[in-house]
Amino acid sequence: AFVCVAGLSLLGACTLGASVATTDRRPRCSVFQLALGAAMCAWYSVLSAKCVSGLHFTSWHHGHDQLSVWQPWAVLVVFVAAAASNLHLLNLALAAGEGVTVMPVYE
Repeated sequence: AFVCVAGLSLLGACTLGASVATTDRRPRCSVFQLALGAAMCAWYSVLSAKCVSGLHFTSWHHGHDQLSVWQPWAVLVVFVAAAASNLHLLNLALAAGEGVTVMPVYE
């Protein structure tokens, strides 16, 4: 189930990105697209933060260092990038539209 939701979310993000890249209208993104992109970034930032914190806890609790390889650090970079993108897209959506239309899409 998780792989299906993650795949659909990435497919939606790619579709939104392609529509933004190929449009000629200004502004390129609607409020709905910005809020939806912010919600997707929020989902991935929370997921990656949970992964890194779980690895850190099990390293501390069991004494087996799981942070000495590159993969947890790559997930940490994904977390920072997704959190920064979430904040940026949500600010753009709130600047372009009303809070009562942005927040229901974001939630």
